[in-house]
Amino acid sequence: MCAQVNKEDHLPPLLCSAAKTALAGDASSSKDKDSEQGAEASAWAAGQEPELMNLVADALRCDVKDVVDFELTLFDTQASL
Repeated sequence: MCAQVNKEDHLPPLLCSAAKTALAGDASSSKDKDSEQGAEASAWAAGQEPELMNLVADALRCDVKDVVDFELTLFDTQASL
């Protein structure tokens, strides 16, 4: 009988294994990945709402170009009926 995967218990070992594999790469591929990630970050930032990027940068007291990613969670604060 095969045990079911428990996301809470089994996800951290999977993430650690993936991180170890990613960090074990050679330095030359690391430079290529850095430039690719920089291009992806620029493309991501260009696709964001400028006013929102300004608000995030102001809250962090940094330049907009220094914001490489963020996660925004919105929820309704009104009482249910």
